[in-house]
Amino acid sequence: MANEIVAISVSDYNQYGCPNCGKKSVILKIGGMGTQWVDCTECGKRFSILNDGQKKARIGIGEPTVYPALQ
Repeated sequence: MANEIVAISVSDYNQYGCPNCGKKSVILKIGGMGTQWVDCTECGKRFSILNDGQKKARIGIGEPTVYPALQ
């Protein structure tokens, strides 16, 4: 599962959109501590958006828990 989850910075998301399909429409699933877990409304893939300057997600998901780092 860890290889499937991508983390990108807020500025990269604002510039490029979803790291999987490029669309800029997401549904927030979990957010806090500079980490947002979102699902893309176009491709359906889940990824994490991190505050600029943050290198790793501070909120993990899954079992075992995954904290993705910036790609």
